[in-house]
Amino acid sequence: MSRLSAERWSIGLAPDGAELQRLPMWRKAGAPLRVGCKPEDGQPAWAAALAALEQALDEARARGGRASVVLSNHFVRYLVLPWQPEINSARELEELARLRLAEVYGEACAGWQVRVSEGGWGQSSVVSAIDGELIAVLKRALESRGLELGSLQPVLMTSFNELRRTLGGEAALAIVEPGRLCLGLLNRGAFEAVVLRRTPVDAAEAVDQELATLRPQAGPITLNLLRIGEAAPTTTGTGLAVLPRRLRLHRRQLPAGTARHARVRALELDFVQRGARWPSFAMALVGLALAFDAGTSLLRLQGQERELTQAPVAAAPRAAPEAMTEELRREFDGARRLLLELALPWERLFHAIDGAVDEDTALLAVEPDAAKQTLQITGEARSYLAVLNFMSRLEQDGTLTRVHLLNHEVREDAPEQPTQFTLAASWRAAQ
Repeated sequence: MSRLSAERWSIGLAPDGAELQRLPMWRKAGAPLRVGCKPEDGQPAWAAALAALEQALDEARARGGRASVVLSNHFVRYLVLPWQPEINSARELEELARLRLAEVYGEACAGWQVRVSEGGWGQSSVVSAIDGELIAVLKRALESRGLELGSLQPVLMTSFNELRRTLGGEAALAIVEPGRLCLGLLNRGAFEAVVLRRTPVDAAEAVDQELATLRPQAGPITLNLLRIGEAAPTTTGTGLAVLPRRLRLHRRQLPAGTARHARVRALELDFVQRGARWPSFAMALVGLALAFDAGTSLLRLQGQERELTQAPVAAAPRAAPEAMTEELRREFDGARRLLLELALPWERLFHAIDGAVDEDTALLAVEPDAAKQTLQITGEARSYLAVLNFMSRLEQDGTLTRVHLLNHEVREDAPEQPTQFTLAASWRAAQ
């Protein structure tokens, strides 16, 4: 079933129940269906929630489609890793995250799935972890009804990414659920800490305590509170009330002041989607558009050429036709070059380039020369060593050869001071 025509489902899982909502493509979404539950002793807290989800799926007669699931913070653990200049790959960063989780939670984290959201050069990374068995049971429940698990996100990721463009300077994000507080502290767009703790019905005291602990020297800060689930209103010591709604944001800056805003990067903690580094579908659309334009131009030029060659010879001087013929020749050459570029092995080239890109490198431009079968790649890397590693990976599948560095420089004007580079490479013709 095509993803464009498949029905979409929004699912929320919490210890006290599951919420299911159908999201039709062409009509208004209906009211969410909620099935309550109570965790049983000796069972994981998520087991009752998944049983409630299966009941909701059966009541809604869910058959086929794509499901996006948001997990309560009751089911997730978080860590913040400070910037590690000696870490050179995403794999090393994940291994460090697992080591830190083991130090905090011991053997309990042996079967956890881990995701790390890097904050960029010089910034901290956010780690999230959930029970791997939760994912397995969830997938089985969905697949048995013909549903695909398209996204599995902690509520911290979902909420933060919706709000991040409004966050800047020094800010705090408090997500309050029944019995659980998740408090994230940001400084100039980067997470300094993420705290999880149990709370009473009124989480005001817990919020104030954590802010006082994390920020003993109070300064200008924007406090953002989100209430999830039905519970009594929460009033912090700052006089900020949070009303009982499914998801509601309240903001206030304390004390009064203006904090410097910074670009805030989205959290990437999805346990299903990793995110494609190359928008292949966009490349395909651009290629189709170029092919259509080149084809119509070539047909038009061929028609003009036939008219010129079939026209009777006139007694008038030939200066004008010769000028027109030269202009047509230039247009023909341009059309042929464009068609030659469209005939490049784009799929193999982008596959080779995409396979070489990792978290330490970012591409800025790829400029091919069809006639010479070469291309020029411009990008940025975490370090000069990352550039060399990128060059080595480019030649691994044999599509690109003779990869060499044209130039590189450290961008000292950028906060992270990345290394900007330009490479040249050749590609092999199809065998």
